[in-house]
Amino acid sequence: MKKLIIVGAGAMAREILWMVKDINAVKNEWDVVGFLDFFEDGRSLSSYECSHGVIGTIDTWQPKNDEFFVIGIQDAKYKRHAVEVLKAKGAKFISLIHPTCLICDTAKYGEGFVLYAYCKLGPNAVVGDFVASQSTISHDCIIGDYSKISGMCGLGGGVHIGHDSFLATGVSIVPHVNIGDNVQCGIGSVVIRNIKSDTKVFGNPAKKMEL
Repeated sequence: MKKLIIVGAGAMAREILWMVKDINAVKNEWDVVGFLDFFEDGRSLSSYECSHGVIGTIDTWQPKNDEFFVIGIQDAKYKRHAVEVLKAKGAKFISLIHPTCLICDTAKYGEGFVLYAYCKLGPNAVVGDFVASQSTISHDCIIGDYSKISGMCGLGGGVHIGHDSFLATGVSIVPHVNIGDNVQCGIGSVVIRNIKSDTKVFGNPAKKMEL
């Protein structure tokens, strides 16, 4: 078994642990060492029952040659920080695909991709580095680095999403819409037109909001 460290110690990190356990039930591949937190005392996990604990911090951990890492952080800013700090010290990141997922042979994804249970990656979809998706990514979609697609989202074919963007639960996007970089789409929003970078939108139809 290969040693795996989950980067982060919040809700997404605990979901990653659950995914790894499902993967190991099919093929006993990963020995989870524990979580790396942002905090010395590991307080992100302090109020939860969990089979693994915090083993150190992202800024102080020194990766070893036999260790692999997977990202369990949702926020793009903190995710970037964690990846940059650890990669500068030689960390090796894996992509994590749940065994129930379907990935088309013409789809492509980058380093550190996380695809949750029962999701799909459609024909000719292109996903960047350190993207996480809890929903199906349709045909011909392009998803930029460090973006997060939450559960129950609906992406029409040919949707383009820039880097560091976030879709909250239940966001629907009509086909061929372009969403810029660092965009946040609020829960349940229906996106029917292009969205410029550095914008927060919410509603049906989705409109710019100052939050």
